[in-house]
Amino acid sequence: MTKKNLILDAQVRLLFAATPISFIVTIINASIFAFIQWDILDHGRVSGWLVGLLVVMVFRIYLANQYKHSKSSLENAVRWQYLFNIGAILAALFWGYASLFLFPQQSITHQVFLAFVIAGMCAGAVTTLSFLRLPIAGFLCLSLLPLIWNFFASNTDISIAMGIMVLLFFIGTLSSAKSGYENTLSNITMRLDADLREKALHESETRYKHIFEAAPLGIIHYGQDSRILKCNVRMEEMLGCEPHKLIGKKIFDTVNGGMLIDAIKRSLAGKNGFYQGSSEQLYPGKDTPIRAYCRSIDQANGDVVGGVAVVEDMTEDRKVERLKSEFVSTISHELRTPLTAIIGSLSLLKSGAVTEQSGAQELLSNAYRNSERLLMLINDILDIEKISAGKMEYNKAPLMVMDFVEQAIQNNAAYGGKHHVRYEITKSVGSDLAMLGDSHRLMQVMSNLLSNATKFSQESSTVEIRLESDDKNITIAVCDYGEGIPEEFRDRVFDRFSQADSSDIRRVGGTGLGLNISRAIINGHGGHIWFETKLGEGTCFYFTVPLIRVDPH
Repeated sequence: MTKKNLILDAQVRLLFAATPISFIVTIINASIFAFIQWDILDHGRVSGWLVGLLVVMVFRIYLANQYKHSKSSLENAVRWQYLFNIGAILAALFWGYASLFLFPQQSITHQVFLAFVIAGMCAGAVTTLSFLRLPIAGFLCLSLLPLIWNFFASNTDISIAMGIMVLLFFIGTLSSAKSGYENTLSNITMRLDADLREKALHESETRYKHIFEAAPLGIIHYGQDSRILKCNVRMEEMLGCEPHKLIGKKIFDTVNGGMLIDAIKRSLAGKNGFYQGSSEQLYPGKDTPIRAYCRSIDQANGDVVGGVAVVEDMTEDRKVERLKSEFVSTISHELRTPLTAIIGSLSLLKSGAVTEQSGAQELLSNAYRNSERLLMLINDILDIEKISAGKMEYNKAPLMVMDFVEQAIQNNAAYGGKHHVRYEITKSVGSDLAMLGDSHRLMQVMSNLLSNATKFSQESSTVEIRLESDDKNITIAVCDYGEGIPEEFRDRVFDRFSQADSSDIRRVGGTGLGLNISRAIINGHGGHIWFETKLGEGTCFYFTVPLIRVDPH
């Protein structure tokens, strides 16, 4: 609800809260009035008035009880305001009726008593009805104006005097009611403003706490004496300790000099501080590589009252650095091998040490093969860059499945022969099945899978190619019977630069890019690539490509 609606809701609540007191006062005053006036007025008229007023007051008590159990909302506040006004106006009408029709014409004493009762009711109404303008203004006008009229209509000196006095009382109570309304409105407004400020402050504190605790970086808040006042969950995880072991400790007491102390001191001097090193400088136990940025916390007048350190976990950065180092090492090894062979062959040819035609041809063939290998390595690196930039393009066309697989086997037969490994299709599909794909890129995938299977196969073993199809896709599997993929490496098989053994002296070569490129190519064809492996039994890599219908004619 808006502020205006909240004010209305508070006003209606105050009105209904005062109803029980109003009920008791009204019944007592009405009963005394009826008792005093009984002997000089018509009994039926007095009785009818008393019963009617009682019914109105019971109705108002019923409304108050219903309001107490209702839900607070804008629609309800407007509705309950309307119902309360009806009850208040009905009560005022009955008191106005008393002023007009129960006016004792023959007895000035009873007239004064009537004026006293009506005035008392109006004075009480100022305290119970002035939370809104309509009920109090209606009550005063309907109750007092008929009484003033009767006094002036009597046309006696004392009646006119009484009329003037009641008129002045009416003006005074109306003015008091206005002041009461304005004071109440001001109090409600101030209280609501205070509540809204408190709510905003609470929400701000809650939001700050959530941000503080959920921050992916570690945060430490410390005082001017370096005492730790607060730290978030991420900081505790970096340090490997529970909160109570940190809160209240002085950083200066836990750190034996070094760059961290200098960074904290700089922040408390109003300057920026920086630290990079082990988390054990801050808390002994868990050696986490961290980087901390320290800033001062200043008051409005510029005085430093403490500081905050934002701490970054460098573990992942270290892993990236290690991966980069391994990649450089791998690429260096992979590039050096063919370059060494090329340079060696060309050197022999240049020196003239080889004079026979067959020997020269063999050296040239060796240089050519290694040049191709070098080109493949460079192309893999360029493909990775294309994939990262989202610029890998595919020239898709219909490909006959069996022709494609047989061509892949033929293209890699020499490589298999070099390792004494044979390729065999152990499960085939119909020769009329066709898939939609980029022949060059899919052949790249097949070459990667066949060469990987060859590397991890024993000599004189067989790499199997299996094909299956359904209504939508062709599934091609390349299976070896090697050692299988270690369990700790399986989650990283398709990552870039991933090798189960990344040292320069590993048994098999490769940059660790082939499977990552293959996954990107298959994804680009709307397919899926995965593997199944068992230690000591071998590994099968599967990929799917969408089938298409080809007109046999």
